[in-house]
Amino acid sequence: MSQPQSLITVQADRGDPWLQFANPLQPMRSILRHRELLWQLARREIVGRYRGSYLGILWALITPLMTLGVFTLVFGAIHGNIWPGSARPGVLDFAVNIFIGIVIYGVFSDCTGRASGLVSNNPNFVKKAVFPLELLAISDVTAAVAHSLLAMVIELLAVLLATGHLPATALLLPLLYVPVILFTVGICWLLAALGVFFRDLQNAVGPAVQLLFFLTPIVYPMAAVATKYPQAGRALRMFNPFVVIVESARLLLIAGQAPDWWALAGVTGGSALVAAVGYIFFMKLRRYFADAL
Repeated sequence: MSQPQSLITVQADRGDPWLQFANPLQPMRSILRHRELLWQLARREIVGRYRGSYLGILWALITPLMTLGVFTLVFGAIHGNIWPGSARPGVLDFAVNIFIGIVIYGVFSDCTGRASGLVSNNPNFVKKAVFPLELLAISDVTAAVAHSLLAMVIELLAVLLATGHLPATALLLPLLYVPVILFTVGICWLLAALGVFFRDLQNAVGPAVQLLFFLTPIVYPMAAVATKYPQAGRALRMFNPFVVIVESARLLLIAGQAPDWWALAGVTGGSALVAAVGYIFFMKLRRYFADAL
């Protein structure tokens, strides 16, 4: 008699269900659980960037000042050193309006420029199964925010020099970093995951970030675009979160006025959605990183 044969069922491994990562509290748990590691990674990023240079951390102040000088020289000459709609014409007033946009957008441009290589440039971390790779993007954004806050001190001093006082609404400026952080870390997670499989991605990110810079009201007021090109102005306000963020920063710090809270709440909610999508995308692809590297 023939021996009975056992039936073997083979099921494809579908990986972790995306709903497992959809819980918005999960990234926060990871941050709290690995807060000491996150601090070490952020510190390594801040210190390592200037290791070996004579001026060290001072470059965090010098670099944005040099950028400000270039943009003030070029665009100030075009506009006659008069910021459109400003009641205080002059090169200093023009500079503070530009600089606040550079400081805030700098968090995004600084991080996304390196995001596609966050995982692929750290293969040793990938091979450690217990290492929380999602912290690489968070530590990078943390370091960028630290640099931005240092540069914001210069902006505060410049506004004080230009106007003679700082408005009380300047105390609300930290609120604007919430959507900046959420949007930036979400995009960094997306780029970091894709960068493992598409090494050419980094070459495309630079021009895209530069294009978004000029689509953000940094070297011009949004009112000038909305007046001349109303449809384009509405489209930018809808799809570019930095439009509302930069304009809100100018209102809080320079004009001493409250921003459009509903628009800012919408941008914050949209940025949180980008962060959630980026986290899910990153965590779903994480299991394939080791094979790709």
